[in-house]
Amino acid sequence: MEKEDRQGLFLKALGEWGTIHKACRVVGITRHAYRMWVADDPGFSGRVDSAKVDFGESLEDIALDRIKNPDKGKGSDILLIGLLNANLPHKYRP
Repeated sequence: MEKEDRQGLFLKALGEWGTIHKACRVVGITRHAYRMWVADDPGFSGRVDSAKVDFGESLEDIALDRIKNPDKGKGSDILLIGLLNANLPHKYRP
């Protein structure tokens, strides 16, 4: 598999799962390989930032769904707030 293909899969996994660790495991690369991609390719680093925003926005989707459907909500609201603070601090950190 080509490096660009692996990077694409990594970015998709990062947007879905939200962590470098999980994205590396999904794609089957080491954290060292990820660090080399970031160091060698400034464009990749920008796409990583975009994938992180995608993940943060998926958390917003969950939060909005809980507001619109309060009886359906599952999981920890406090944990969701913490994840929103961590992943979209410009919007959710006090």
